Amino acid sequence: MAKKELGIKAKGFIGGELTGMIISAIFFLILVTAYIFNENHIAFLLFAIFFLAMAIWTGYLAFSNIKKPRVILEYDRKGLYIKGKTEIFVPYHKILKVIGLCSTGRYNKYTFGVLHLTTTDGKKYKVGVIYDVEEVERKIKNLMCGK
Repeated sequence: MAKKELGIKAKGFIGGELTGMIISAIFFLILVTAYIFNENHIAFLLFAIFFLAMAIWTGYLAFSNIKKPRVILEYDRKGLYIKGKTEIFVPYHKILKVIGLCSTGRYNKYTFGVLHLTTTDGKKYKVGVIYDVEEVERKIKNLMCGK
């Protein structure tokens, strides 16, 4: 049996991270300009450093997610295949617990999120931000039961 797609990388998360990086960079530039032209007040400099750090962090998150493959999780009759830098095979009989956590916003609950897998030998896997994480969790539980 050929491998089938199960978990696809969520692009909305990457868009949010890129937006955060751009907004943080704009605030950084505004605060550096205010520091230079307004009596060199130290608060402008401290906030500028904070926004620079935020721009770097959100940029790192965005570009690390861009590098991930489009299909992060695949399955067949034997088990799951987690794709990343290397492909990891997890047989169904070794999966102890599957938890799909949806991302949340201020008043929103999104359908994309992170999948946590725990195996019987104590290994924990965190599968990146994927679409329909609760549906993927339900599908894995069904596959574990043999349905």
